[in-house]
Amino acid sequence: MRGLIDPAPLGALFAPFRTAFGWQMLALAILVLLSSLGAVWASHESRRHFEALERARLARDHLLEQRGRLLIERGAFSAYHRVDVIATERLVMRTPGVDDTILVRP
Repeated sequence: MRGLIDPAPLGALFAPFRTAFGWQMLALAILVLLSSLGAVWASHESRRHFEALERARLARDHLLEQRGRLLIERGAFSAYHRVDVIATERLVMRTPGVDDTILVRP
């Protein structure tokens, strides 16, 4: 069983870390790896937030469009002619005649 695993390649892999600056190089390599992982994570978070921003913009545009339609509808319902028709037909209102007018002197 001892002959199946050759430790020589592992020794060659860790040979640079046995020098005076070896552990500093290892620490630097770990920091570079962590920094690259942080950059990947930051890029992912940036894309996620941008997607949320775009969804919010689409919702805002939809609401502005709906608001415009509602303002037009409100304008149509409050038009003078519509008010006049409702007053005369539903409420049976009329313009006062000369006989119904009373003049008050100061």
